[in-house]
Amino acid sequence: MAGKIRLNPEDETWRQVHKALQWSMFYVREQNRLEGHEDEVWSVNFSPDGQLIATASADGTVKLWNREGQELTTLIGHKGIVASVAFSPDSQTIATASFDKTVKLWNRKGQELKTLIGHKGWVYSVSFSSDGQTIASASKDGTVEVWNREGVLLQIFKLPTPANKSDGGFNTVTFSPDGKKLQHQAGMERLSFGVWKMGKNKPLEDIKVQ
Repeated sequence: MAGKIRLNPEDETWRQVHKALQWSMFYVREQNRLEGHEDEVWSVNFSPDGQLIATASADGTVKLWNREGQELTTLIGHKGIVASVAFSPDSQTIATASFDKTVKLWNRKGQELKTLIGHKGWVYSVSFSSDGQTIASASKDGTVEVWNREGVLLQIFKLPTPANKSDGGFNTVTFSPDGKKLQHQAGMERLSFGVWKMGKNKPLEDIKVQ
């Protein structure tokens, strides 16, 4: 059983937490509410240039909004829940991951550019490398697939067979700032976190959380 964390009011951590909570209660105010999806929103992301907001929904669509909360366009093409949305570093390309087992690339006008087909299970997460040339996708099938912008599959990272069949596969994937490593979170009941080096098929680190 996990122990309870007790903070001493004289402790610096306690003071920082208390200050943050006070700030959030008294100074954080809702500016805009983005309404338009017909089902739950699974993912939201700002473009790196700060001009666009993308929302991914269980209704199978992604919507792009401006900072004032005005809907600009709807990305239609997936045939299942859209679980994750990510912008390229230059803010010009959007990647989406879906329960239809695909990843799609779009431009800012909402036009579909590529469909990346390879996963055999729901795709939970998608991420761009820092140079924008590589895309990683994480799936329930127990794999992380790495692609280039042209949709060519470059590499596949796999969980051990028992893990990918019984405990939900990969949930999230992100690139390191230099683009040479991938970090993942896997599992549902037995969480694990790992770091993989591009070009290698075994994790550099694998931390299991009971």
